[in-house]
Amino acid sequence: MRRLIGYALLTAAFLLTYMVSSGYAQYLNYFGHNKVQYAQFDWQIMQTEHIDLYYFPEEKTLAERAAASAERSYRALESQFSLSIHRRIPLILYSTHQFFEETNTIPGLLPESVGAFTEFLKGRVVMPNLGSYHEFDKVLRHELIHVFTIEKIKSVLTNHRLPPRVGPPLWFMEGIAEHWSEGWSSEADLFIRDAVLSGYLVPIPKINRIYGSFLMYKEGQSFLKFLEEKYGDETIELLFENWWRGRSFEEIVELSVGKSLTALSEEWVYTLQKQYFPVLEKTDMPSKTAKQLTRRGLNIKPVAVPADSGQSENMVFISTRNGYEDICLAPLEGTEQQVKLLVRGGRSSRFESFHFLRTRMSVNRDRQLVFVSQSGSSDVLNTLDIDTGKHRHRFAFPNIVGMSSPAWSPDGQKIVFSGLSQAGYSDLYVVDIKDGSLVKLTNDLYEDNEPTWSPDGQKIVFSSDRTTDGDRKGWHNLYALALETGEIEWITYGPYNDRSPAWSPDGRYIAFVSDRQTGLDLFLVDMGRQIYPLTRFATGALDVSWTPNNGSLLITGFEGFQFQTFRVSIPDSLRTEHAPVSDKRAALWIPAKIEAKHGSNVVPYKNRYSLDLAQGGFIAIPQSSDVTFGGGALFTFSDMLGNHHYNLLVSNTTETTGDFLKSFNVFVSRINLSRRMNYGFGLFHLKGRFFDDRFGLFDERRVGGVFLFNYPFSRFSRLEGNIGFIHSERDRILLTNRSHRAELITNYLAYVRDTVLWGPTGPIDGEGYQVGITHLTDLRRGDAYTTTMLADYRRYFRVANRLTFATRALGIGSFGREPQFLRFGGSWDFRGYPFRSLRGNRMVLINQEFRFPLMDVLSLGFPFGAMQFSRIQGALFVDAGNVWFDDDFGDVIGSFGGGVRVGLGGPLVLRFDFSRRVDQNFRRLQPGLKFTFWFGPDF
Repeated sequence: MRRLIGYALLTAAFLLTYMVSSGYAQYLNYFGHNKVQYAQFDWQIMQTEHIDLYYFPEEKTLAERAAASAERSYRALESQFSLSIHRRIPLILYSTHQFFEETNTIPGLLPESVGAFTEFLKGRVVMPNLGSYHEFDKVLRHELIHVFTIEKIKSVLTNHRLPPRVGPPLWFMEGIAEHWSEGWSSEADLFIRDAVLSGYLVPIPKINRIYGSFLMYKEGQSFLKFLEEKYGDETIELLFENWWRGRSFEEIVELSVGKSLTALSEEWVYTLQKQYFPVLEKTDMPSKTAKQLTRRGLNIKPVAVPADSGQSENMVFISTRNGYEDICLAPLEGTEQQVKLLVRGGRSSRFESFHFLRTRMSVNRDRQLVFVSQSGSSDVLNTLDIDTGKHRHRFAFPNIVGMSSPAWSPDGQKIVFSGLSQAGYSDLYVVDIKDGSLVKLTNDLYEDNEPTWSPDGQKIVFSSDRTTDGDRKGWHNLYALALETGEIEWITYGPYNDRSPAWSPDGRYIAFVSDRQTGLDLFLVDMGRQIYPLTRFATGALDVSWTPNNGSLLITGFEGFQFQTFRVSIPDSLRTEHAPVSDKRAALWIPAKIEAKHGSNVVPYKNRYSLDLAQGGFIAIPQSSDVTFGGGALFTFSDMLGNHHYNLLVSNTTETTGDFLKSFNVFVSRINLSRRMNYGFGLFHLKGRFFDDRFGLFDERRVGGVFLFNYPFSRFSRLEGNIGFIHSERDRILLTNRSHRAELITNYLAYVRDTVLWGPTGPIDGEGYQVGITHLTDLRRGDAYTTTMLADYRRYFRVANRLTFATRALGIGSFGREPQFLRFGGSWDFRGYPFRSLRGNRMVLINQEFRFPLMDVLSLGFPFGAMQFSRIQGALFVDAGNVWFDDDFGDVIGSFGGGVRVGLGGPLVLRFDFSRRVDQNFRRLQPGLKFTFWFGPDF
């Protein structure tokens, strides 16, 4: 079992549990990463005019500001959409992204790239805080636009007495949310400019090629901006008002604008080309003016490593070249083949994530690296000796959940970093590595980030939104904090985003990145606040770091929709294009808030359940060796936080009217996901007609209950199990000695570990294994009814970036008075053999497979249009093993062959295999090729 979490099909968890106990585990994918509930919150509900805001006491001040922000956005959107929503909008708030990742409002794991989401089943907006008030306000409005968009379409169709028939495409949903939440920003301009200049801009009719990507968001935003600018501000509103008239989104667009979506897309592309191509007259791409240091994968956050006598200059950076987030070491004057892996990320609970886009690293003069990693419920500071590879220190602090951008003091004894507290505020901290003592340097609501020490150790420069319009526009400037007095002074000022400050080794300059020119460029500012531009990039730079000799900078450059590391030389003479910054004393901004008062607008959270799913159809009723089907319905209910679920399954497998009442199948269950140990229990009555090779055709009635649990040790490993009671009545149809009665206690326990990295059609790296045992005891006879043991080990070796060697060793043995009847054969185990044709109560299997790319893109033409498939994979395989009864092993059998895999989206993979069977301990080759089509990912 993957988890005790199925969202719309949670009842299936109990049916699957029964099948595991009954030997159906071979048909399940019982691997998968875990969503761990580390924290327990005392949830409250603040009720404003239109919003029900769910929060916990530690984030009360943040919630009060979020409530004001939500109401302000609601009023603006009410006017923009010409719509009032006649229901309250649930807003569930988490003060940090780490807490947000634990939410049960949706079942899947949330990657760091997800900044919030709107869930339409209950109309919930669920979002974290990352420390920036402007970013929080923008994302909140983005999500509320999703709510208004759906409600607007529903309202238009309802007014014309029409049922829902045309859903908005995702690019439109995200594009309008981006467009109306923040307008056009320097970030959006950067990505679209690079897409045009680098030639990867996707026309709107083909935008599903980049479905769900960040680029899709920005292209949608740019296209809608173009529509309003060329065809009028009312164009998007007209799209909504015409929603009832069209039977497709393309038809709605043509009715509203008078041109087809294809024609409008061509106009949009041409407009962007006219806008951005001339930019190259005065700017350059990073690869044309800076030395590119990396090429494989995405590589960011470079920092120079001081060289000892006789050593070459090196840099440390974060890379995805192996599919995971890793910290690597590479020479500044070297090749890709000389890159060395320092710290593996994404494979253990100690280094779950390095926050790829959010945090910098630092190296001191003793070649000690400091970096942040997520470990469990919070971030920790780690120090590493680069030369020996030994980890020296590890710091975690109870009230600090998130950390970023640590930097060594000049003497190598202290580390400054930005910390995000449980309350949701970002401040600067200093830790002494000798005793782990912590000092808080700032204590306010502003986002203080990317701190760096001055060479004399007297000051710390950092980037902050404590500037004019930092709340409304999100502008960041540079500040210096004097450690002796605590005084903060301006270093840069203005309506810009000044980021990534780095003090030069000689103390004369601070290098930083700013959007004050065309793209994101490099600048220097001296101690007199005079600013000197260093680059004129068409795209942009990030993550500035000085080399020890003062003569160059290491940066992350963005080009061709990739992040790579570059080296930029400092010119001998600097030109000035910006006047010195005078000392500013502008009033600091304070966002509005709605006060939370218990007994007035705040009530404690209580579980109130609502229907998630009511679905009828054929329901599968499992038995140890067969499955029968009956007509029925499934109902699932859950609370607003998704922590508690009730499920009801009702079906009937009767074949005659006389057996109608006796043939009812009922399954009722409750699942609790609110704590680290997820658990559930259920009661069932199941009846059906089955077939078994040993017993022939028989009717079986089962009544009982089950308790199951899942305890995750980390994201990668867990202990799972269940205990249940089954009263079984089995009546054979065609044989004498027809009756069989048993009262069974079922026990199941397994340990599962999974660090697998998935590709387009299946795993490509990492490992996974499970060791489990199932034991059934017959209470009537007091003996072991069935004992089944399972061991499954899978390992994936990355031979090259896109080549994988996969191996699996699987063994199952069943013992007892009525051992489990196992069936194998087919595309997931013994390829080339008919599905479930190999039978026994014991089995061993070894699969070995070489996976490689066949075609990156395949386009097939049809009368109704073209269908395009991407990342088509090939495979060569050998399978060996056997399935046998008791001690009669027989000979080793197997097969070898090849196959093609086509990813159709998510876990849906079309697989075609061709193989030859072998037997007699691989001495005899059976005649003829066997062909198999199957749906499902690779093992």
